[in-house]
Amino acid sequence: MDIVLILLVLAAACYFLYRRNAGWTTVSSGIGPDARRLEDHYRYLKSQSIRCRLKSNADSHLGTIQTAAAAVDPLNNEHLQLDVHTEDIHKASELLQQLQEPAPYGRNTP
Repeated sequence: MDIVLILLVLAAACYFLYRRNAGWTTVSSGIGPDARRLEDHYRYLKSQSIRCRLKSNADSHLGTIQTAAAAVDPLNNEHLQLDVHTEDIHKASELLQQLQEPAPYGRNTP
């Protein structure tokens, strides 16, 4: 009986870990200066009600030490990735494309 309970708990844990990452697509990733651009894109998509998240692929075992060092290091090489929910991927792609296109000159002229 104990073994069945342990197996059920392990199966439930695996299911929740799978569901946490299912349904998300990485649309962009970057290191250093590109990571700052990703943060801007993240804030823009959030303001447009797009379900998105920023994930850091830094070494998690360094924890607070790495975070403190990154705060004072202007050449921070943290690797970030911008994930968008699969249901919002089309709208997010359109918004990011509009964000990257330069505004046309003479917009108010005929």
